[in-house]
Amino acid sequence: MAATISAVAFVAVLKLSAIVSLTALLTLLIIALPIAMFFRARRLLHQFVAAARGNIKNLRTQQPTTLASWIDENLIGHKQEIQDILTNIERNLMLSLRGRHLGAYLLMGPTGTGKTYFANLLSEGMFGAGRVLVIPMSQYSSPTSDTNSIFKLILEQYDRNPEFLLLLDEIDRASPHVQNALFHLLDNGEIIDPVTSERVLLQYVVIVATTNLGVSNMNKEVLDNIAIQAPDGECREALARAGFEKALITRFDGVYLFRELGEMDVITVAILQLRLYYDQFQIKVSYVEPDLLIDILKRNAAYSEFGVRQLQRLIRNMSDPTVLAAKKRGVTSIVLGFDPPNSAVRIINEGVSKSVNEERKEMVNEGVSAA
Repeated sequence: MAATISAVAFVAVLKLSAIVSLTALLTLLIIALPIAMFFRARRLLHQFVAAARGNIKNLRTQQPTTLASWIDENLIGHKQEIQDILTNIERNLMLSLRGRHLGAYLLMGPTGTGKTYFANLLSEGMFGAGRVLVIPMSQYSSPTSDTNSIFKLILEQYDRNPEFLLLLDEIDRASPHVQNALFHLLDNGEIIDPVTSERVLLQYVVIVATTNLGVSNMNKEVLDNIAIQAPDGECREALARAGFEKALITRFDGVYLFRELGEMDVITVAILQLRLYYDQFQIKVSYVEPDLLIDILKRNAAYSEFGVRQLQRLIRNMSDPTVLAAKKRGVTSIVLGFDPPNSAVRIINEGVSKSVNEERKEMVNEGVSAA
């Protein structure tokens, strides 16, 4: 009798558990389905709006190679690498293959050589201001890093605008499982929405990744020969020797070496930085005297391992007193020279405007490299 009661009780418990589980499942479906449908509907709406505005149509008619001269005006060096990337993007854009992004490119080189800056210029030139998503991969260095959070960031950007540039900054610093999770994205621009499990194709997205690794493993002859673009295969081999996983390297359409800038390139960057800094205060720099540029070059040599990244801070510190003086006097166009006693920039007078290339030629004539 007791055994029969126990069996009946056991069956009753099983039935109750099944009812509870079924109820929980139905509740979950009732809550989850509307959420999934909402996200799906929102994504379709954003895509419809983008198409209605003609964003994608305009993008398809673009010729990214025409951006080369504009990028060259704002980023010194790496002409061949930039031209190759733009040509590749233009070809992908003309093909517009479904299940394929506009290209994935890995930029390697020392810090301060313009890798991140190039990605920002490329994004602005192709898509417009604010259409770049920067993900610092160092934030995902832990073995327990959540890869879904990366995909959520990408989808949030995609929902705002389906055409953008994705910058995976210092991708080598991400943990191996995070890198592996990016394989489908790098291969064909495909990610799975963590909320809806929807397969999303990033057809009009350019992917750029950066790394500071691999340069020390490059052939010295290749490094020193700035007249040629470093061979793609050599770049990949150098990264593999530096510890990069080959399965990750092979996912990129191209690997490009951004070499350290030479002295004359640093001078050109200094001229651009000076003009950009004074432009913020509505002051036009008509000309920069060679003695000032020589001093900046010497000072920057102390930070050579940081490339030209330190230049902006250096120029700001040297220029601030001059900016204040110019603003007080109401000067809107100036010639800049060097004030040795104070190690600062000084205003000489108003002058005739000269191009960056003209100033660069004058620097050659002054023998800057010898200085």
